[in-house]
Amino acid sequence: MASKPTYDSEIAFQSDRRKAAVELIKIISDLWYDFSIELVLFRNQLMDRNVSEILKLHEYAGEFVNKPISIFDSVEMAQAIKLLNLPASKLDIGKLTFEYHKEAPNHSISAFLSKKLKAAKQQPKLKPKRCGTLWIWTYWALGSTRTDGEIWKRQSITTSSHRNPR
Repeated sequence: MASKPTYDSEIAFQSDRRKAAVELIKIISDLWYDFSIELVLFRNQLMDRNVSEILKLHEYAGEFVNKPISIFDSVEMAQAIKLLNLPASKLDIGKLTFEYHKEAPNHSISAFLSKKLKAAKQQPKLKPKRCGTLWIWTYWALGSTRTDGEIWKRQSITTSSHRNPR
C-alpha cells in the first residue's frame, strides 16, 4: 500500500504532461495560422504532431542537450512568443528554452524573449511575391548566434496557386 501515493502521483503527472502537450499543440497551430510563426524543437518540426510525438521529442531534446527540457517550459515559452508582436519567422523553442535556463533562469520568460528577439521586431514586414502561377513567401529565421548578436536569415518557400488555367 505504500506505493499507492507514488502511483497516483505519477498518473496525475502523466495526465498533466499530456494536457500541456495538447495546449502546446493549440498554441503551435495558432502561431502558424494566425501569425505565420513556425515553432521547432531542436530543428524538429512540431506542426502536425500528436501528443505522444511531442512528448517523445521533448525526451529526445533532453538527451540531446543533456538537460531535460520540460513540456511545461515549452508551453510557457510558446505562450510568451504568442504575446510578442513578431513578424513571420521560424523559432526553435528548444534552443530558446535551453538558453533561458542557462542565461536568465531568475528572470521572466517574457523579458528574456523580448531581449533575445528584439532584432526580429526590427525586420521589415515581408509580402508574398507572385512569379507566374507560383507564390513566393518569405520569412525570417533565427540563424546561429555569434558573439556580436543574432543573425536573422531570410528564407523563402514557394507554393502554387489554386486557380484553374483558362
